Amino acid sequence: MSTKEKVLKTIDDMRDEIIELTAEFVKIPTVNPPGENYPKFTDFYAKRAEELGLEVQVIEVPSERVKEMEYTLPRTNAIATLRGEKGKPVLHMNGHFDVVPLGAGWTLDPFGAEIREGMIYGRGSSDMKGSVAAQLMAAAAIKKAGISLKGTITTSATCDEETGGQLGAGYVVEKGYADADFGINSDSGPIDSISLGHRGAMWLEITTKGKTAHGSVPHKGINAVEKMADVIQELKKRREEFKRKVSAMPLSDPLCKHPTLTIGGTIHGGIKTNVVPDRCVMTIDRRVIYEETPEEAREEVEAVLRRMAEEDPELSYETKVVNRIEPSYTPESSEIVQTLRKNVKAIVGKEAKISYGGGYTDMWYFNKIMPMAHYGVNLSGQAHTADEHLKLDDLITGTKVIALTALDMLG
Repeated sequence: MSTKEKVLKTIDDMRDEIIELTAEFVKIPTVNPPGENYPKFTDFYAKRAEELGLEVQVIEVPSERVKEMEYTLPRTNAIATLRGEKGKPVLHMNGHFDVVPLGAGWTLDPFGAEIREGMIYGRGSSDMKGSVAAQLMAAAAIKKAGISLKGTITTSATCDEETGGQLGAGYVVEKGYADADFGINSDSGPIDSISLGHRGAMWLEITTKGKTAHGSVPHKGINAVEKMADVIQELKKRREEFKRKVSAMPLSDPLCKHPTLTIGGTIHGGIKTNVVPDRCVMTIDRRVIYEETPEEAREEVEAVLRRMAEEDPELSYETKVVNRIEPSYTPESSEIVQTLRKNVKAIVGKEAKISYGGGYTDMWYFNKIMPMAHYGVNLSGQAHTADEHLKLDDLITGTKVIALTALDMLG
């Protein structure tokens, strides 16, 4: 039996264990915001990694950094390592364990990890605790099969991706825990698809300021909500110019080949019906194609506001960066992409679809220091939905692709 055959058989033998681990991950409600149960998750991850024979480290973000981000709950991350004979090269695999709030429409227990007709249900099953389990179990299967690698596998389970990842993947990269030669981020899917990167984002908070007055004499005040309405109209006009910007990246949605702008993701203003509002706050989500920078996107918005203020002396405003994500990209010709591609064909049985993500992931943090590709077991269309679920067969298939890729890359 060849080395690869041994690993594939080991994964098949571990099928129930892989599914059970995914279920246990789902049962821990790591909802973000606010960032609940992070230590509980990383402690459990560390315990299981040690039981699987891997080295493990739990990384607690210092409380002062947590306070700087205006968070109240602790932030933790975990690293598991399968050390090779020579130590080098290093393959780093990353996935986030935080999940978005539930929303309405659930018919099953969101944290029950119920299994029905070949699916596991629960918040985070597809986005992306199944992939976190697949990464860990791919390394464990190589260990259990008795395979000695020349290079080293490290896997990181990180927090806060759903709110920007600064204290998750960002902190892990900043502190050198993820130094590697190449990587896989598994915040993607389906199992026959490889993504080369993702668009970036600039989230801005815009505040318009006015002057209060009694509702019976509105002419004595300055209505901040009406000023924001003017801002909204001007920003809508700006979207027409996006049509001239077209990304060369292989985005599956044609409209995502252009920059996009979501206006008023949140908006609030005023204190009472009969009081002229003196303040209105709105957020915008400007998605950045690979050929742009977040700073260019911000300057576009600032230029609109400056021009409006010149034309309207009563317009007073301020802006604040809420989130900043750089676009990421790893060439299709890179070794990690081509190796994943080969193993998708071998295990899934068809050529991998090469794509580029319209939404962002934590990949951009790692892309600063290594070529990284997206490959995971996530089920398309399930992220952030009610009754989120994942195919159990995809979970096992993706684990195999990841494990064989590690064998090829690390010898």
